[in-house]
Amino acid sequence: MKVKFLNTLSCGINANNHIRSFKNNRTKEQKEKKMIHRRSASAHLLPQQTHSNVFQTKDENITGKDPMNSSWSGSPESFKSLIGGRRYHLMLRLPAVAGQFYAGTRKDLLREIEKCFLDSSRGPGALPEIGGKEGLKGVVVPHAGYMFSGAIAAHSYMEIAKNGLADVYIIIGPNHTGMGSGVSVYPSGKWRTPLGDVEISTEVVKKLSGGIIDVDESAHMYEHSAEVQVPFLQYMHGEKKFTIVPICMAMQDYETSKEVGNAIGDVIKESEEKIMVIASSDFSHVGFHYFEHPPSGKRVDEYAKEQDEKAIEAILKMDPKLLIERVEKYRISMCGYGCVASMLVAAKNLGAEKGILLKYGNSYEVIPSDSCVGYGAIAIY
Repeated sequence: MKVKFLNTLSCGINANNHIRSFKNNRTKEQKEKKMIHRRSASAHLLPQQTHSNVFQTKDENITGKDPMNSSWSGSPESFKSLIGGRRYHLMLRLPAVAGQFYAGTRKDLLREIEKCFLDSSRGPGALPEIGGKEGLKGVVVPHAGYMFSGAIAAHSYMEIAKNGLADVYIIIGPNHTGMGSGVSVYPSGKWRTPLGDVEISTEVVKKLSGGIIDVDESAHMYEHSAEVQVPFLQYMHGEKKFTIVPICMAMQDYETSKEVGNAIGDVIKESEEKIMVIASSDFSHVGFHYFEHPPSGKRVDEYAKEQDEKAIEAILKMDPKLLIERVEKYRISMCGYGCVASMLVAAKNLGAEKGILLKYGNSYEVIPSDSCVGYGAIAIY
């Protein structure tokens, strides 16, 4: 059983080794690496190249062809979008982890999400109701398999519901695959889950792109950190329309996080739409499978909690720089620390003053083993 569910505990066995390779200062070498990422992403978007994902045009009568292929014969206007002076295909991203991190059918997924909310031990213990509370600027949400972290995540989504939902959700998640640019925003089109399709807010993407943020879909192709948030949003919204802006961060040093957060804050200030920022991150990854062993005589979950308390304290202090300093100083294996830091920067720019820990838990509570991942639900007001 341990082997069967291991890959949904968190980011995957080697995720933190990959994330750490992008840590620390933005050196000349790192900036050069980002330019290589950009060139790679640009080449990936050339019309003559094919893509392993599935693409459809906005014209529902045209099916069965890939607009990334040079043999495409349809109208360019039917599937292209102009962003930052460059044209991108309006793509349909199929789910990468449906049936693994969460249920693969509509009926089962709805039941699974409801179970997360109704969990009276680790979850809120009730279904979400749309309220009139105000002031929520962002949330921290875990991104493991729903059986492990879904009940914890439900607390953050309950808070979003209490605040009347939003029109647009900017979802910032870490890059676990190594694909794409250092900081990548998904261009345009739709994301599909078993609950249906959700559109990308192209207008917000246009405003965010530039500077440190590249327009690049390849980083998102197999990445789960943003994808697992979408079904929760779909469940809460029902038939009410909303859009998303997925951002994938491989570079998570403070300067990068600050630049991303400032860009997001500026866009939200200028927007007439209600925009919510979701920082997708698990906390410590401890134990045999993560090459992060606790001190002798201490259980993995105990050590994970000790490490996570240091990071959570910095988040509740609304101090993104302190968060990253502690992650580096204490070697806290938190995969989306830069994503959380970016959200904090944006939230503070929008007037946020406090953080509230809604719920903390870990995978050991679900299946005790020699490995443990921490999860936290945090609201920023």
